[in-house]
Amino acid sequence: MKIKDRKLWGDEPELNSNLNVAMNWYNACLDSKELKKCLVDYVKKNKKELTDKVKGQKDYNIRTMGMLARMLDRGWESDTIINRKPDPRNYTTLIECLNYKLSKLPEPIVKIVEPKSMKPKVSIQQRMEEKLYDYIGHIEGEIDDFIKNKFSSKFKMETYILEKNIPAATIKKLEAFYTKLYDELNEVTYGERDKKDIDPQLVEAWGHLSRAEKKKFFKFAQSIVDDCKLGYTSKKASRKTRTKKEKSAEKIIAKIKYLAEDKDYNVQSIHPKTILGAQELWVWNSKKKRYGVYYSQSPRGLEIKGTTLQNFDTTKSIQKRIRDPKALWKKIKDGGKRVLKNCLKDSSTKEKVLNGRLNENTLLIKAF
Repeated sequence: MKIKDRKLWGDEPELNSNLNVAMNWYNACLDSKELKKCLVDYVKKNKKELTDKVKGQKDYNIRTMGMLARMLDRGWESDTIINRKPDPRNYTTLIECLNYKLSKLPEPIVKIVEPKSMKPKVSIQQRMEEKLYDYIGHIEGEIDDFIKNKFSSKFKMETYILEKNIPAATIKKLEAFYTKLYDELNEVTYGERDKKDIDPQLVEAWGHLSRAEKKKFFKFAQSIVDDCKLGYTSKKASRKTRTKKEKSAEKIIAKIKYLAEDKDYNVQSIHPKTILGAQELWVWNSKKKRYGVYYSQSPRGLEIKGTTLQNFDTTKSIQKRIRDPKALWKKIKDGGKRVLKNCLKDSSTKEKVLNGRLNENTLLIKAF
């Protein structure tokens, strides 16, 4: 229990001391939250059925009850007389006062949380379909105006696509939709000229238009389809190609396995980051006592994937078994490229091709 203002008010009052002084002390030194806890602890022991009711009360409404509960829990005499005249509420002792107040506790207000209405989730495909029908609705309106204005219109599909920033996938669907209209008009307008068999139903459907009107309507439908093709091609060409995010050096070398230190010869590995982009990597296998070099096969340098070295020359990258490792380390510890190469060249043991796998026995000597 935290007690504030201890320096000012001193320690908690002694049992059965002056009641008014004790009440003042609890009022000053304990906050509402702490006093509520005192009351909850008391009812848990003595009036278990009231526990939930007490917990549901506002902290500041039960401060006095918390003080009385704390005093009784500490061992104050329950029949301590409260310093006041005979009360019409019929309590005179500490325990009677607390019991009376507990009996008058109001029922806690339960806040009813109404469940949120679950709106059906609309998929991206559904949204695209809705937009498609909106665009078709607008174009159909332009076609109606075209007919009303004696087969004349200033509507440009290309301009409409740009204004509405219609996606390429939707443009393709608009093209397919109006290609049907274009094909019908092409058949009824130029079918006889091209000596094609014209569908009688189409002839009947478009029979109310003159040949000149059909030609104008065909050209208008053709402009819609052509603009859709142009708009689709333009959108596809302007779409940004997704660039692959480059991994950081730390992420590339995260899984690499290598020997940080060979205590037998008191040598340490270089940091694996220095391998990336290097043209040469000199290595030492502490278990098999093999000394070797990896040469890059391109100006891009050596690369790492997982625990394996990549982009190295599989014919030039070799290793040899060393008969006297101490003598080798004495020469190469502070040596440069030439020293490293000469030591490998001077070794008379059989060459073996390196496979690029790095493991916990591989010490990374130097990278250039």
